[in-house]
Amino acid sequence: MDMARPDPAQLNRLTDAFSAFNEVSQQLESAYRELERQVAQLNEALAASQSERLVLGERLAMLLDALPGGVLVLDAAGTVVECNRGAEQLFGTPLVGQTWETVREAAVIGQDGASGELHLRGDRWVFVTRRPLVAESGSILLVQDHSEMRRLRMLRQRQERLSAMGEMMARLAHQLRTPLSAALLYASRAEPETLRERLTGRLRHLERMIGDMLAFANGELSEVAPFGVDALFEGLEQVVGPMVEAAGARLELVQVAADARLEGQCEVLRDALANLVANSLEHAGPAPHIRIEVRAGDEWIEIRVADDGPGIPAAVRERIFEPFFTTRASGTGLGLAVVAASVQAHGGEIELLESERGAAFRIRLPRAADRRILPGQAAGTTVISRTGGSGA
Repeated sequence: MDMARPDPAQLNRLTDAFSAFNEVSQQLESAYRELERQVAQLNEALAASQSERLVLGERLAMLLDALPGGVLVLDAAGTVVECNRGAEQLFGTPLVGQTWETVREAAVIGQDGASGELHLRGDRWVFVTRRPLVAESGSILLVQDHSEMRRLRMLRQRQERLSAMGEMMARLAHQLRTPLSAALLYASRAEPETLRERLTGRLRHLERMIGDMLAFANGELSEVAPFGVDALFEGLEQVVGPMVEAAGARLELVQVAADARLEGQCEVLRDALANLVANSLEHAGPAPHIRIEVRAGDEWIEIRVADDGPGIPAAVRERIFEPFFTTRASGTGLGLAVVAASVQAHGGEIELLESERGAAFRIRLPRAADRRILPGQAAGTTVISRTGGSGA
């Protein structure tokens, strides 16, 4: 039996259907591949974003730890959920998980200041600033340690008070000089001799106190001129010689490179050294040995003043140059302060040296530019010794 021949129209429809199916399959395959490519790009972008967030998070954590102040992040209930190292150093550890009220009660001394200032244990002062978190409920606390700023402010206020006191002392000292001179004149004629000596001694002491006050109040040099170390020592020997003899002490002046020169006011430095000698005579005990030595370098001249007394107690060594600090009931606390001010006015520095016995001071002063010792030129040494009657 003969098979029926297919209908050409039907074949054409089947061919078109297969063609359309193949075309749609290719389009779907292309779309799928494009989707795979986009998914891969999205995965790469997500991985990169996560890596950047991790890097940013690490950088933020490092930045917070590097901040000089403290940072605390609080949730809506006021509990610390995050803090940096600065906050832990100020308030202690651990902080995370505690409420801010608990942290504050444990660390703060007294009540909160109206300006946000807190006084922490350990004598530290901080400012606390609170800012709300915009993206989420809660707040962030910024804590700034201003202990040093407060100390400097208190120091500035103290200096202002001292300056005002210095002006007042200068005016008062000038007013006292005239009646003091008259009192000395009358005392020099008093009888008997023992009374005269006591009166003049106490009045001379008062005169030195007034001189110290004026010297400390002036502070600056009125005139500057070059002068030699030999002239300085000659004037010093004349001023302190009577005091040394009266105390039965021994004074030794040693000049290495006696032709070295300084610049400033010879009388001011002479009085400063005389003040150190008087300080040794008062504290070094009976018949002390006081040695003053000067050495010259290329740029500096060094003067050392030492005695063989009991020395200065360790408890007061750091305060001896402070104005008005004294360990004696009759002292003004200006003697060494005047010495330091005089040295500083000449561009120098003074320090108390460690010594096995007695007190030893070192003064360094800038050397004048002229008449320096040339290389190879011998430095002369001059020794002047004066001994009081009871110490001979």
